[in-house]
Amino acid sequence: MSIWTNKMRWALAAGPFALLLTACVPPEAAPRASAPGQLVLAGPAGFCIVENTRVRQGKAEFAALLPCASAFAAPSDAVLTIAVGDPASAIGLDLGGRGLATYFTGPEGRRALSRSGRAGSVVVHEVLRVDGAVLLRLTDTSQTGAGHDWRAVLGLQDRLVTLTARAQAGKDLPSETGNRLIRRMVSAMRRANAT
Repeated sequence: MSIWTNKMRWALAAGPFALLLTACVPPEAAPRASAPGQLVLAGPAGFCIVENTRVRQGKAEFAALLPCASAFAAPSDAVLTIAVGDPASAIGLDLGGRGLATYFTGPEGRRALSRSGRAGSVVVHEVLRVDGAVLLRLTDTSQTGAGHDWRAVLGLQDRLVTLTARAQAGKDLPSETGNRLIRRMVSAMRRANAT
């Protein structure tokens, strides 16, 4: 897990920079993989990948999504992120069992979820298992203006995928809205990468 937690810290730290950027992929653009062998990064309707947040480190990839700049996009105060691990990074993970729930509510898991790497800064409020994914509602007090984040951890094509829905800086993301968004993100990623 230590390799995964280091990559997750790297990916999660990049999230706030997405708030400063505006260049999105147009909503008409079909989701595509950034390179052969990569997963297709896709978000729910109304959200577009901010292309200049898309980062590859080896075969791992990260991107942030913001509401699309379109008259047809639903307004939202959320920023979404997608972090994809290296090939085979999800092999051996029990996403349907209690193992990950126990891990994420314990000190090592909360440290992995923390933007500062401090377990004490994270409170995990809820852990759900939905459609082969583990959903987490948490608060990380190490981030400015801490609110509830929703995260999803799932495996796609043997790669570990972590999705995040959180409020944009200075905004509020009600828990029900975050829950709906994270479920829609899981569905969008599954559809885009169906084999």
